[in-house]
Amino acid sequence: MHVTPLIKCLMLSLELNGEYSRNEPSLPAVPIRVRYNEISRRANSGFVSGLFAGRRRSGKNARAILPHLKAPKNQPFSESMCKVMSELGSARQAHDLPAFVSFVEELSSCATHFTGFSRSVTEQSSDLTLPLPTLVTILRRMTDASELCHKILCPFYCLKFKMLIAVFVLENKIKNTLFYGFNSRTQQVDCEKVTNYNVLDDRRHAIYLHSSDTSTGFYRPGEGHPARNMFQYKTLSTKYSHLSDTCLMEILAMFKEAHGIELLKEQELKVELLRPHQKTAIMHTHVTSAISRGTTNAELLQIGEKHHALMLIFPYDNNQWEACIVHHPLQEESAAKSTLTSLISHTPVARDYRQHCIRGVSPVDCESAFYVILYTVIGHRTSSWRDFENSMQNLSTEEDLSHKVRQFVCSVVSGETENNFVPNWLEQIIQVHSATR
Repeated sequence: MHVTPLIKCLMLSLELNGEYSRNEPSLPAVPIRVRYNEISRRANSGFVSGLFAGRRRSGKNARAILPHLKAPKNQPFSESMCKVMSELGSARQAHDLPAFVSFVEELSSCATHFTGFSRSVTEQSSDLTLPLPTLVTILRRMTDASELCHKILCPFYCLKFKMLIAVFVLENKIKNTLFYGFNSRTQQVDCEKVTNYNVLDDRRHAIYLHSSDTSTGFYRPGEGHPARNMFQYKTLSTKYSHLSDTCLMEILAMFKEAHGIELLKEQELKVELLRPHQKTAIMHTHVTSAISRGTTNAELLQIGEKHHALMLIFPYDNNQWEACIVHHPLQEESAAKSTLTSLISHTPVARDYRQHCIRGVSPVDCESAFYVILYTVIGHRTSSWRDFENSMQNLSTEEDLSHKVRQFVCSVVSGETENNFVPNWLEQIIQVHSATR
């Protein structure tokens, strides 16, 4: 195919800062002749389209194309991953084995048919083709994270933090680069394997790690690296974001200070704290079901799973306190009530409490910890069991709740709103001044 257009010369120059200049020389139009396949070949030279798009530098010497390697001998890949995440300012999230397993556990318990990894990812590791409950069982048997390689860790980190990761792999004297990234269009993690060591020049937010038979390491991100501090707030509002227990406690502490919430700590329970007279006493805890009377696969999967729960004790009224526990909707109510009874047993007269159980909202993509924060705000803004129950009923019919609660928490934690901010949709859900008060 030949193309013979007559064109007037028009020059556009795009600068790195986003500005462009335009130049129209007063030259006569001149004929040019070029083959179509030559245009295609030149356009694609050094440029790749898609998730890992842009210019690339390639070579066999890693230090030549990317300096600042930190690669101690005999360091497991998981340790390198933890260190680079700390470098990026994500200390708010834990990155040890329990935190990793906790994330996969919640994925397993709430995903009816998990589709977070594309075929390009599962082709790299047969473990990722297993059902998530099976993978959780394997992870629980591990004594430490040293057994986890990049083929397992990187896909889950990309899923949780929406990262772009490149791993320089030296295996059997063969050098390759594996790119892992979250595709926002497909809501899946993709992978690409290329020969030699490659750097994505146009993907400045990518992080780079190294893995060989004798060592692993990471390339220290510079001070101006775009990914620095992004994991503190920005990824909280995205699908599959997950709060570790440490992160949840920190955010609850922020809400406690901002809203004046009477937030208790399970390890510091005192009798007087469990007998409120003005504000609802609230405490985060966990519930584990040893049995299941359910028949569905989702209900059976909750056996032995530890889920977030929230205990609330409403101010004294009608010669009694109303105590309530909000638990995972697929867990056995008897397990939740047993947990509540155990907590109230710290008081000298347990019969002073009328006990209730409420099934929380079903998490769909790892947002259960966000729901705990939401229940906490609702409980604080209601002063009676009946008001809280009505509010929870309203909550159960709210559309797009998974996204809304993430946006709410993210806006407060990132400082985009006042600390005591409550969105309009939540104000409309909360019911107060019930007829029973």
